[in-house]
Formats: sequence, C-alpha cells, structure tokens
Amino acid sequence: MKMKKIIISTIVFALVALSADICSVWAQNDKQNFPYTGIVTENDVNLRSGPGLNFEILKKVGKDDLVLVNEEAYGWCKVKLPAKSSAYIHREYLMLSNRLAGKVTADKVNIRAGANTTFNVIGQLNKDDFVEIIAEENDWYQIYPRDNCFAWIHKDFVKQKGPASLYLKPEKERQMPLDLLLEAEGFESEQHAKQDAIKKENEAALAETPAVGQESAETPQGEVQTISAAKEDSKNSEKAAKPIPAIDTAAILQKYQLIVRDYQESEEAKIAEEHIAQIKSSLPQEDAEKTGEKAAAKNLTPPADQAPIASGKVMDVGRMFKRKGTHKLIDKDKKAIYFLTSENLNLNEYVYRQVEIWGTISSPDEKIPTIVVDFIKKLD
Repeated sequence: MKMKKIIISTIVFALVALSADICSVWAQNDKQNFPYTGIVTENDVNLRSGPGLNFEILKKVGKDDLVLVNEEAYGWCKVKLPAKSSAYIHREYLMLSNRLAGKVTADKVNIRAGANTTFNVIGQLNKDDFVEIIAEENDWYQIYPRDNCFAWIHKDFVKQKGPASLYLKPEKERQMPLDLLLEAEGFESEQHAKQDAIKKENEAALAETPAVGQESAETPQGEVQTISAAKEDSKNSEKAAKPIPAIDTAAILQKYQLIVRDYQESEEAKIAEEHIAQIKSSLPQEDAEKTGEKAAAKNLTPPADQAPIASGKVMDVGRMFKRKGTHKLIDKDKKAIYFLTSENLNLNEYVYRQVEIWGTISSPDEKIPTIVVDFIKKLD
C-alpha cells in the first residue's frame, strides 16, 4: 500500500512538472508570435481606440482583411492602425513638405481618434517625424497612421495567418512613392542649403575686409592704410573665399523623373512633374535642354545594345558589418548571387522585386561579387 502511494505521488509530480513545462513552452511560443499577421474572420468588424465597447470606432474591417497584431489583453488584440483610419494631428504641430506630407515640429505630439481634443489619443509622434496627409478638416489633418498608432479588435474576430512580413511588405510598397518623393525633395533642399551656407560665409568674410583707401577707426592718427595695402588685403580675401559648390541639377531631375516613370498617374508623380517644370523654368533654355538630356541619360533607359548582366530578386542586406553593398540579388533558391550598390539609383525602390540589372562587376573574384548598378528594370 505504501509503495502504491509512492508510485501515485511520483506520477502526479511528473504530470505537474510536465504541465508546467508545456505551459512554459506555450507561453514562450505565444510571446514569440508577436507581432504577427492576423486575418479578420467576419464582416463589419469594428476597430476601436481601446480594448472595450465604450471606445471610439476608428475603422470597420471586413472578412479576410489583414491586420498586424502586436499584443493581446483583456480579450482584445492590439493592432497597427490600418491606412485611412481615423487618425488626426493638429495643424499647429505640422510643417508641410508638400501637399501629401508634413514634418512634425515638436516632441510627444498626440495623434487623436478625431479632429478634436475630446477624442482619445491613439499614438504619439516626435519632432522631425514625417506623416502622410489624407485630408484637412478645420484645424486638423487626417493622416495615414504611423507605426506607433494602434487600434483594438476583439480576439473573437481575428485569427493568426502568418508572420508580420505578410502585412508589412504591401504596406512598404504602398509607402514607396512618397518615400522617394521626400528623398528627392530632401536631396534638392540639401544641395541648395550647402550652396547658401558657403555664400553666407564668403559674404561675412568680405564684409570684414576694409574697403580700398578706407581709414580704419583703430589706425593711429597719421598712419592711414595705403591703397596698395588695402588692395593686398582684398586679394587675400578673394583667395580665402571658399568655392561655391554647383548644384547637381541633373541628379535632382533624375530622382523626380524616376518617380514619374515608375508611378504614373499617382499624386506623387504629379508633384514630381511640378518640381521638374519649376527647375527647368529657372534655367536658361539651352541649359535646361542640356540638363534634361543629362538627367535622361542617367539610368532611365537600358542600353539598347547590351544585355543585362544579372537577374533575380532584390533584397536589403540590413546592417551587415563591412557590407559589400547596400542590397543583394538572390536567385530562385533564395541564395545571394551578387551584392548591389549604386551611385545614382535608390535600390530600396526595388526591394522584393524581380529585376534585370545592367552595370559593372567590381569584385569578380569575391565569393559573392558586387555589381555597381547603372540601370535596373522591374520584371513584375
């Protein structure tokens, strides 16, 4: 009898330990599942600003819509707020870059569920964050929600479908034309800012140089600076003046032309066309034609007499130590066959795309050679 009790106790202890291990593994796996792509199981399901029926409705989603689930609490799933949801920022905290986007001007700016301070806060943005503008409503802008803007859906209406990338990939592709436009505008502004800074430095240095024949207020009486000495100072000042960098107008035009070419009929393409027209109108006719030809020659059309040197899918290499390129080209087996780099093209535009590539192989003896990309063509 005593032996039987010992056996039963041992079995019970083993079952308890096994149950604890199973719960521990389940909890660990459950934790590792976040974030994940979920799929909505019913039509007309509400996304709310908090985990309860008393919170505002931000958007309705339908059956088979995808959501990015970040955590679960109180029987609700916290999801990334989808595009064109109800998300607003006060105009006081936004400086417009163009009619599609603006830059936040302060830290910890609240994003609200409606165009009024009585609505719940659904996220916060910080200074220099960019936002996409959907519409203007009184003193508020409706914006595309950023990554830190969230909504809640009842867990009974969503189930796990796959990894987070299933949701994030199309979202990244949707944002690409605006990202490229903001990059082009930033590049143009940077070019002008550098030129203006050098001009101001030279003007300040020139202002400190005494005029020819001018007597200094600090010169002792009877020791007036001679004309020849003033001329010498003027020459030295000219030598000290920094050269003013030329604005690479062709490179600026090329960035806008790529947007027009690859995203025709989009609002971003229309803004890019406006930039192109403005740049060309500011140049003399002959210079505008030459600059336009130079920009057009930069990677907009593949060479007719040359075949592509490689094809495959473009991927970002991430933050590799001493990386050979900014991107890599993989084959159908997902093996890297080339590293990619380019002086003129934004290769981020081609991530996840099947492409053909023209360019130069800069390190043919490496295990994975590097291609300096001159032109790239999408195949899908």
